Amino acid sequence: TVYNSYWTRIDYRVIPKVNLFFVGFIDQGRWDKADIYYANADSQQKVYTGYCYIPGVEILPSKDLNLKIFVSYVGHDYKFTDFAKSSLNKTNYSNNRFTFGIITPLVFL
Repeated sequence: TVYNSYWTRIDYRVIPKVNLFFVGFIDQGRWDKADIYYANADSQQKVYTGYCYIPGVEILPSKDLNLKIFVSYVGHDYKFTDFAKSSLNKTNYSNNRFTFGIITPLVFL
């Protein structure tokens, strides 16, 4: 199996304490030598394409603290090929959620 992933991240500092960001990726899965197991498959059979998108906001409350508070939306969409749907019983699906939290480094003395 071969996976190819393409990532990007974009940050935009609106004001010193607010950062907007976007993370996105495309993931593609291919099954090499699938034609050995399935008559309807190619030798390099594409199986799926996955999409992920994460827009969000980070708040940096203080210059003195190395602390970020964030909220984001995480979306995943998986699109399977006709081969994967018919031969591997796969169906397209999506996972979506909101996340929030605090980011700060762990400091050991």
